[in-house]
Amino acid sequence: MLVSGSLSSFPLIGNHQASGPEDREHRSVKESRLGRLRLQRRLAAHARSSERGAAAVEFALVAMLLLTIFLAIIQFAVLFWSLNVAEHASREGARAYATAPCGNHTALVSDRVGPASAGNLSVSRSFPGAYPPAAGDQVTVTVSFDIRRLDGGFLGFLPESVTEDATARVEDVEEC
Repeated sequence: MLVSGSLSSFPLIGNHQASGPEDREHRSVKESRLGRLRLQRRLAAHARSSERGAAAVEFALVAMLLLTIFLAIIQFAVLFWSLNVAEHASREGARAYATAPCGNHTALVSDRVGPASAGNLSVSRSFPGAYPPAAGDQVTVTVSFDIRRLDGGFLGFLPESVTEDATARVEDVEEC
């Protein structure tokens, strides 16, 4: 038996509307979370659009620093290579003058220096005593030249030229 008006208090399936205070509170919490989420999305989109190009600027700053460090490493390598070449050339020259002290071995030393010199190659020999030297005297050969600068002088604390010398004992003076 149906009592009229009693069906209105029962919820209909699929058409439920919140009517109690708990349902209204639940709906307001949901809406506030949804509102916060929308606000966060809007702020994130604004942040992305306002930071457009920031990565390029940061890359440019970091790239300049890395390029400078890379250039310094290469220039130091060239400097040490030039020092090694100058030392080797002076040793070769000292050995050549020790075996033939009256000859001119500048061409030999220049050949040993080769492409390491950027110019101003200077080769000198010296004997401590009288010329021609006697067997057992010392000969000192000094090699000096400008190094190749790949940095265009940007690294101003590096030397412009290298100088190395080597000493050998004179062995043969018969040719003089």
